[in-house]
Amino acid sequence: GIKKKGDIWGEDMILDSDWLLDGACPKALTYVQVVFLTREDLDQICQLFPRTKRRVRRARIRLATWRGFVYAATKEKARRKREAQMAAEAAETLGKLMGARGKQTTVAAGDLMPRQDTALMKQVKHFIIHEVASLVEESVDRELEAKLEMIHEAQDLQSPR
Repeated sequence: GIKKKGDIWGEDMILDSDWLLDGACPKALTYVQVVFLTREDLDQICQLFPRTKRRVRRARIRLATWRGFVYAATKEKARRKREAQMAAEAAETLGKLMGARGKQTTVAAGDLMPRQDTALMKQVKHFIIHEVASLVEESVDRELEAKLEMIHEAQDLQSPR
């Protein structure tokens, strides 16, 4: 947001954990006069004024708690987004597989979101297992056919005409 006269930024200098710090880099839209206080200066002031030290400590706890909630929420949001993307990709792939096998089915990404083992998930698992088994079976059949053909060709070459 835009700061105006009297506003502050960098109040997170009172925090000790780097991962709780705000990474924003302010830019001035016009001429600006900045007054600053270093962390060391604040620590010296807190040593001289015990009431200020208590107030800074309370502010540190409040700010750290708030930033911790924001951090956890951001991580959770990213996790849910990844899960939704994975479910959408799985639904698309499953839809293509089912369509390739002549099965008319609509699979929604929400149906594939991680949750308890629902009837749909059991159906999806059964379909995937069946498809993998049939692909393996087809592959084995092709290999056997190729080997049998090679044997027949070898026998044809060996037999007198």
